[in-house]
Amino acid sequence: MTVYVDIAGTKVGDPVAIELKRGDAKLSVPGKIATDEMSGFLFATLPDDGRSKAMAEFAKSCSLD
Repeated sequence: MTVYVDIAGTKVGDPVAIELKRGDAKLSVPGKIATDEMSGFLFATLPDDGRSKAMAEFAKSCSLD
């Protein structure tokens, strides 16, 4: 998952907390700032390790409407 957002003063490799919310369900996952080498844009990314378990727990609280 890649989250595109303007976070002033960040640089590649900086840690960032990525929060997802839906109703009362909330998930905070540590991520990092990365860059798209073609465009130079900075963005936040979720880590490969551990994200599946965290997202699965969060998804249990998110029913489809």
